[in-house]
Amino acid sequence: MKRKQFLTDFLGALGAKEILFSDIGPDTVTGTVVYDPSDPEEHQDFRWHACEADVSSGSLDSPAVLAGHRQTHCLARGTTPGFQSE
Repeated sequence: MKRKQFLTDFLGALGAKEILFSDIGPDTVTGTVVYDPSDPEEHQDFRWHACEADVSSGSLDSPAVLAGHRQTHCLARGTTPGFQSE
């Protein structure tokens, strides 16, 4: 499943230590990303709206490109890189 691999690569590039997938539907992927297993504040629920065709079509940039862009954007704004929570 390309969406699961994409999220694993993308969130891993942002520092995720573990990704717990709770539901993988036709157009969403839901789960929890863990950045620091010892800190409950570093566990973040997410829902990503994308179908398998979005990843297969190449409409998404590579995880490394997205992570680099996200980190640059967040550093410019003075925020911490992360993933949009629910």
